[in-house]
Amino acid sequence: ILAGINEIDKLGFNRHLSTFVEPMRKIVSEAEEKADIEASKIAQFEIQALRLHPQSFVISRNYSRRMQDEIDNWSIEQLNYYKWRFETSTNQQLASHYGDILLDYKGPNKIEGKYIIFTKIIPMLQEVAKLAISQPEKDYFTLISAFSRSIELCLSFNNAELLRKSVIDIIEFIKDIGSTHDFRWILEPSEMLVEVLRNPRVTDTMNVTDIDLVMNKLDEARSNWLSNKNCHMHRAACEKLIIWKKRNGGTPEEIRVIEKEIGLSFEIEAEDQQGRTDKSEIVKAHFLEQALQHYISIGETSKYDDLKNRIKRAYIQAEKTEFKETRAAVNISEDKVNAHLEIYRKESDLRKIFGLLCIDPNINLNATKTKKLSEDILKQSVLRALIPASGVSGGRKITQSTTYEDKLEAEFRSHYIMGLSLGVNLFLIPI
Repeated sequence: ILAGINEIDKLGFNRHLSTFVEPMRKIVSEAEEKADIEASKIAQFEIQALRLHPQSFVISRNYSRRMQDEIDNWSIEQLNYYKWRFETSTNQQLASHYGDILLDYKGPNKIEGKYIIFTKIIPMLQEVAKLAISQPEKDYFTLISAFSRSIELCLSFNNAELLRKSVIDIIEFIKDIGSTHDFRWILEPSEMLVEVLRNPRVTDTMNVTDIDLVMNKLDEARSNWLSNKNCHMHRAACEKLIIWKKRNGGTPEEIRVIEKEIGLSFEIEAEDQQGRTDKSEIVKAHFLEQALQHYISIGETSKYDDLKNRIKRAYIQAEKTEFKETRAAVNISEDKVNAHLEIYRKESDLRKIFGLLCIDPNINLNATKTKKLSEDILKQSVLRALIPASGVSGGRKITQSTTYEDKLEAEFRSHYIMGLSLGVNLFLIPI
């Protein structure tokens, strides 16, 4: 078993740790054939660890923990094994992963020396980041994950010295964004470094030069993405740049320009639609609505009337070119209709007629059955249940259903109104 583990350590850096699972499965099979219970157990420990993956690559406001909750149920024997692997593995990527598990463990067992594990894992994570970026096909996700975990742990253990080293590594990476690395990779590092600035316990880990570099790179990314009509990424850069400006002396005028540019980005996307040849008026209306909502949220009322008119024109055009009228023939026996009406015609007492109307199932629909029908339709059509639905009339979007509950309500209303309309036209109006 130890020979097999050493062979895995020698495999070096790997984009997916789960790749190491298959060699471990072979060790399990061999151990079972030889009835080697201890070897099989150790191999299973390895498999369980290698299957784990970070729940979030970046610490942020809604970050809870690094690993899945299942690790809190692991035995002290299993945790001690990971501590041994952390201390003895020659593979920095694997060793840091074992250490990650130990530091994230929140179960009833006590893990000794967590601070020592922390001081050892930070250099490992820094090495993993370098390995990830030195691959022929750069592994940016592992890089970001290692950077993020390093920052998180330094803040958690309140270690300014190791935090500064981690920040320096990120700053060095950011310097090459726009040349060696795509602008795409400024977003997560800028998020991590905001967490550093937000933490009051650790000061002087970022200087003015560092802060200016991050803001300049975000600004370059924002300009690049807007000129290339990469609107989604442009808005992401704008949102992060606004956070940095607000924290680091940006003027209200500077922030206002960026806020208005987010609205402009929605307007550009409405027209460009990622360069599609066949433009959709529904898509256009959607992004114009997004623009309108954004302008309202920042108090930019000058765009309100123009956008409302453009949205209306888009929906009117969509009704002409993108909506399809569906009709279905319904055969209704004239004899049955007349037989039903005869029940009312033979009554001369107006009170009895109203009494019949109150209990007539053709006019007073069964709401419970209609709801059941609506639920069955949504169950049969998975796509219909997943995709948001809108109601458009007269160039205006009058309803929008995004949640399952909203869609069920819309489906119910549609069938109830349809049934009620049919009943009124066939049975009530003739009476």
